[in-house]
Amino acid sequence: MATFRVERTDERDVKPSLPGQYVTIKMKMPDGVHEPRQYSLTKADDGRHRQFAVKRVRTPGPTERCPTSSTTP
Repeated sequence: MATFRVERTDERDVKPSLPGQYVTIKMKMPDGVHEPRQYSLTKADDGRHRQFAVKRVRTPGPTERCPTSSTTP
């Protein structure tokens, strides 16, 4: 788990929010497409910062298989 604390780059205050709400971050993917990702806030704002956490999901390597899911009745 990685925690990020971001700050505005201009002089405006951060809009009020509470833990459990989310932020949308646009990420540039390897194919060049900017894809949005949502992350839950983990701490109330202080007027300048937002804090959120990201869980790293390991991608299987070329010799590994993705886990399969099964359902039980």
